Amino acid sequence: ARCSGAFHLYVAVRGGLRVSAADGQEADGELLAVAPNVRHTASSDYRSVICITIEPESVSDGALKELAKRLSGAECAAFAGRIRNA
Repeated sequence: ARCSGAFHLYVAVRGGLRVSAADGQEADGELLAVAPNVRHTASSDYRSVICITIEPESVSDGALKELAKRLSGAECAAFAGRIRNA
């Protein structure tokens, strides 16, 4: 399990991925966001995963919550594709 002060954005290279938090919450999909200071474990159908970290002090207040909201909405697949292409 990992726990850092950064916002983590996980993107599956192929297939899907899963994130399990210490508080029992679980999520699966091709793109998952984890808030800062949440102990979690990430696993993937593929042997590796893309992980983008964003330090909260580098963005304005509320920006990470808004980003997580957008990433979990209808734009999720488009964001995942753009990140993979990058």
